[in-house]
Amino acid sequence: MSAVSFPVRMLISIFYILCLSFLILGGVPADSTPSSTAPATTSTEIGQCRLTRQSNTALILKPYNGNRLFINGLVETIPSVGVTVNNTGLTADTVYYVYAFMDAGAMKMELSTLAPSTDSRFGHRIKTSDTTRTYVGNVRTSASSDFSTTLPFPVASSVRSWFNPIHYIRTDVMLFNSPWGQEANDTGGVYAFTGAALSSSAWLWVPFNMTAKIENAKISIGWTTNNIGNKIRLVHFDDGPKNIVQIVELVGGGTGKPINSVADITSALRSLQKDQSVFKHIGFQTLKINATVYTLHRVNIEILWALDDARE
Repeated sequence: MSAVSFPVRMLISIFYILCLSFLILGGVPADSTPSSTAPATTSTEIGQCRLTRQSNTALILKPYNGNRLFINGLVETIPSVGVTVNNTGLTADTVYYVYAFMDAGAMKMELSTLAPSTDSRFGHRIKTSDTTRTYVGNVRTSASSDFSTTLPFPVASSVRSWFNPIHYIRTDVMLFNSPWGQEANDTGGVYAFTGAALSSSAWLWVPFNMTAKIENAKISIGWTTNNIGNKIRLVHFDDGPKNIVQIVELVGGGTGKPINSVADITSALRSLQKDQSVFKHIGFQTLKINATVYTLHRVNIEILWALDDARE
């Protein structure tokens, strides 16, 4: 056998190593664009997402501080439009756990009453006994088997995201409180501030340019009316008072018995918050028809604030 020069032997060896490596790694497909990557190397790659309520009938998982989610040993990409799941077939007043999984390359979610556990391989939360499902949060259905935010509080907290959760605080302000009741002034069919309703202690000063977002808000009124024409309204206004604007109006039942009236004021307060320069007082005015009995017991406002910018 003829001798082979050293440079030639070196080239043959390099070629052999390259071929062997290619076979071991399985080659590289010419036209493929992988939707998954290798297992996460940092904790930030585990769940760059947030689970929230999209509507009364749907939850949505959207990208948050990235778009990666660790599922079944791989880091998957969350679509920019998010991933949704609806309330079809759910039971009322029940806690459901929400899991993300991959189906033929598409990310989907499912709701299950089976609680999560810790994956023994990678340490993240999964559906118990099913490593293909990654836990992303939970939700409690309403009495109507949906995700509606019904009064009273707490309501927004019915949805909990496992990754990047939203934290809440509650503002509870008593604008008026008289356990034995106080008869409203006869205002002759015109709205007016009534007695203590105009005292400085009864005004709620709300800086609507707060970075916290209004998740939900309501007004609750305890009163006794003998005429359905008796009314009360919540207003916002500037110092003076001036520039008085109605937020919501409630009409008495005319039963002559104490009742509790509740109204949702979320949208009205959110509209104020859109103007980052708004600072407002909030109070109430009464309207009494003739000499009919109109007794106030309590006027209360509750606001639930989300502590980070959870709204778009």
